[in-house]
Amino acid sequence: MSDQYPSDWDSRRRRVYRRDGYQCQNCGAIGGKAGAAELHAHHGVPISKGGTHDLSNLTTYCKDCHNAIHHKNTYAPTATQHGQSYPSLTDQQASIFAIGLVSIFVLLALLLFTELMIFGYLLLALIFIFVAVLVLLEPIDYLNSSNI
Repeated sequence: MSDQYPSDWDSRRRRVYRRDGYQCQNCGAIGGKAGAAELHAHHGVPISKGGTHDLSNLTTYCKDCHNAIHHKNTYAPTATQHGQSYPSLTDQQASIFAIGLVSIFVLLALLLFTELMIFGYLLLALIFIFVAVLVLLEPIDYLNSSNI
């Protein structure tokens, strides 16, 4: 290790890994005891440009993402390349989505067959409510699943 690192560097980087949940903050790769990714502590503001070794200037990245930051023509991996998948809809969200789609198609069919203007307004209202419910459920589901 270079002289530019403080004597307690290993302790600092381990604290950063722990703070970030032993997870790459770019692609989501898991390191530490729960995963196989090699983790690195990255300086957000480089030391050469006045950055510090403070925890607030350090972020956890896997080796591949860290290399992509520092080397041109190198690409960072995605979460799926690390064998992880993006979260799927909860059962509640899937049910609301299915009910919303069916309702929209029913109202659309009524609109086409009856040509009544009121069904057009109902369709627009239903679409608005459907989108609003999905938008509201997303942050709630995120908060419930996060390690905050």
